[in-house]
Amino acid sequence: MLKHRVITALLLLPLVMAAIFVAPPSWFLILLAIILLGGIWEYRRLAGVSGHPGGYLMVFVQAAILAGLFWCSDQWNTGIWVYLSIACMDVNVRPFASLPP
Repeated sequence: MLKHRVITALLLLPLVMAAIFVAPPSWFLILLAIILLGGIWEYRRLAGVSGHPGGYLMVFVQAAILAGLFWCSDQWNTGIWVYLSIACMDVNVRPFASLPP
């Protein structure tokens, strides 16, 4: 099993490196979105909602978010990274703010 994983990694490594360094940014974003949607599809199965309509809704919402980010990607500036960083810190720190010292 490990042998198959190593062979797969060695075969995919040149493709991934080409996608990162050679492909245009828009194609790389599309490839990354497909990989992320494949991950959310697997998570849907692991979460046990594969036959439930909520599982499909979860994949659809993720696809809509990724499509919106792709559509607005040319309008981004460096300020958006500041806002996203603050939002991530707020989400990660706020639950710990209510804990006693």
